[in-house]
Amino acid sequence: MRRKILITGAAGRIGSCLAEGLKSSNRYDVIATDVNADPGGGIIKLDVTDAPAVEAALQGVDTVLHFGWAKDEA
Repeated sequence: MRRKILITGAAGRIGSCLAEGLKSSNRYDVIATDVNADPGGGIIKLDVTDAPAVEAALQGVDTVLHFGWAKDEA
């Protein structure tokens, strides 16, 4: 059975490298997320400060690799 991995911050430097590597291994189902969607890059929108959206995104996920962050506007 293939494990499902959700990556937050998948548009960033670390997240994008990790998402590409895991996808290319063809061993995992990778859900790449970031605050802004990039359909061409396979990234779906997920704001890590939106608890209901995060909870919904986690359904059926085996592992979370969290590289997202919320910018402090202060």
